[in-house]
Amino acid sequence: MKTSSFLSSLLRVISMSAKQRFSLLLLEPGELYFDDFSVFYHPDADGSDSEQSMRRKIRGRLKICSKSLVFDPQDLTDPVVKFPFKDTLFVSEMRGSLHTSQEVFVIGCSRCVLMLENNLVGAFITKTERREFRFSLNFAKLSTLLPKVSDLLKISKMNILEREREISRLVNDLKASITFDLSWLVDLQERLITEVSGKKKVFFFFFLSFFSFFSVLMTLSPLSAFIIPTGSQTGV
Repeated sequence: MKTSSFLSSLLRVISMSAKQRFSLLLLEPGELYFDDFSVFYHPDADGSDSEQSMRRKIRGRLKICSKSLVFDPQDLTDPVVKFPFKDTLFVSEMRGSLHTSQEVFVIGCSRCVLMLENNLVGAFITKTERREFRFSLNFAKLSTLLPKVSDLLKISKMNILEREREISRLVNDLKASITFDLSWLVDLQERLITEVSGKKKVFFFFFLSFFSFFSVLMTLSPLSAFIIPTGSQTGV
């Protein structure tokens, strides 16, 4: 019973992750991905803050990147929407809404980009009209989301040198805040002894070096060394 329950949960997680269309290929060159939040998008029903418009929900993930915000809907028929920071006018809390108990925030922009509608690869559609997009957080608090977005909005208005310096600072702060999760341990008797930092490229270069060495061996070794002659068998 426990095994079947675990497998069903695992398959559910895999199926949900497979529905995510977000990829670093959708970002600008050199753009970094920082964080994401589970949200509901509330599309406008009649252009007003009506109860009907707040009831209409599109579930998805809001990705926080260094140059944009990206909304990845769970429904594959809806397009992925990117809000470039250079065209974002504001991101603020929506006050006075009585139609939901969740915290609602608004993204105001003069341009947004629609991508992968109906889960089809094609030309991106750019909307240049001024619009407001309303989202509600499912689990997190606005006090967690808004400071991160506000910092990135300010950084996007800086010159190139200042922007690169501030982004590097955010990356270093993010790395310093990451700690080892004890739930990753298999044995409950295990204890954390020490913690050190490292880089992926160390393993990557070792991986390349290993296969380079293996390819050299294959080149130097005669092919006949890997083939057992038929006449060498016993009794022939």
